[in-house]
Amino acid sequence: MTPGARLQAAVDILDSLDAPPSAGAIPADRFLAGYFRSRRYMGSGDRAAVREHVYEVLRGRAGLDWWLARQDMPATSRCRVIAAQLLEGEDAPATDADTLAALFNGEGYNPAPLNEAERALSWALGGCALHHDDQPPLVTANCPSWLGPSISRTFGDGMAEEMAALNHMAPLDLRINPLRTGRDAARECLARQGVTCQPTPYSPWGLRTKDHVTLSGLPAYAKGLVEVQDEGSQLVALLVDAKPGMNVADYCAGAGGKTLALAAAMAGRGKLTACDVARKRMVGLPSRLKRAGIGNVTLHVLDQSERPKKRGGSWAKRHGESFDRVLVDVPCSSSGAWRRNPDARWRLNAESVADHATLQQDILAHAARLVKTGGRLIYATCSILCEENEDVVTNFLETHDEFATLPVSNVWVDTITLMEGGVDFSDMKESGEWLRLSPARHGCDGFFVAIMERRE
Repeated sequence: MTPGARLQAAVDILDSLDAPPSAGAIPADRFLAGYFRSRRYMGSGDRAAVREHVYEVLRGRAGLDWWLARQDMPATSRCRVIAAQLLEGEDAPATDADTLAALFNGEGYNPAPLNEAERALSWALGGCALHHDDQPPLVTANCPSWLGPSISRTFGDGMAEEMAALNHMAPLDLRINPLRTGRDAARECLARQGVTCQPTPYSPWGLRTKDHVTLSGLPAYAKGLVEVQDEGSQLVALLVDAKPGMNVADYCAGAGGKTLALAAAMAGRGKLTACDVARKRMVGLPSRLKRAGIGNVTLHVLDQSERPKKRGGSWAKRHGESFDRVLVDVPCSSSGAWRRNPDARWRLNAESVADHATLQQDILAHAARLVKTGGRLIYATCSILCEENEDVVTNFLETHDEFATLPVSNVWVDTITLMEGGVDFSDMKESGEWLRLSPARHGCDGFFVAIMERRE
């Protein structure tokens, strides 16, 4: 592909990503995977360049739109790509106006020639930086204006730092399978296969690499030694404190990343039930369990009704108060994963956040029925918004006095600190009642964890 054709591909992809949810828009990472899979002619250099162009726009969208508005230009995918090429970004050197015009020449698969307004834009933006002193803080943070109060409530004075971290590319985190290997052994194995890793700072099961890895092609993956899992997600699973012989439920299992980690913590002994309302989300889990050498997991599809309050159905009644641990990793805004899908923040709205919170409260209340006396209910999200985190837990505790908060700091000391390679909770710089993970403070995706115990 020519450099110009790569830019046109980025414009086409961004147009697709801008489609409203009702038109079937999907996250950027998934869309790009499908886009490249259907275009085998694209070499690795082409894919990398197109991906870089797309994410350059997504990670700078607010600033790009600010500059376009300043020049009375529409915020289209084409204009954003043009502006992104011209403006100096943190990691993106600018292209001069003449070079850009040569790329937009209409030849072959190159973009159509610049019109008069676009030429004027290219000359106006030449030598400018993406971030300008006149930009409002939320523009610099690449954050929708309506989210400002929520983000400020979450991060306070640290909002700028946290949002900047959420706007950077995430590294690749792997979780070792302790049923098959240790962390040092897995690291050496991956090094022999050309992948350089470092231990994650907090999870004793984590390895982190900045290499671009096709994991499915590695023997270490095929043999079940490692799985892809963000360090924050690993910590959530470890804080469940699932032990061998326990009866454990992963109530919103999805694809089963935390299910695999819970099974490893249980050393393959005991009973672990992976639940979800959608069978298709768990379709790949059996093969992942087999690869990991895990045989103590049962998959269960929860009853689904048009009325959310019927979630769980008779299965939950039959298994009421019988589980030692119930992990409830609820559907959420996924705002903690904006590093991976920076486009998601622009598809989010106040109504969807409120709908998520309502559903989360409902799911948590139904999952609570499964917890036996002395057992634990672990609520988790990959969200940075208080509306989906503290507010949901506070509401639950006010209406379920049989449950009490178990400080995460205490559970951390009894689990992660005692593991080989474990760290003290003081390293987390958190209050201790609940746990809030973020890219700026911890280097992982944004997560929230609350642990509650059913009392007599």
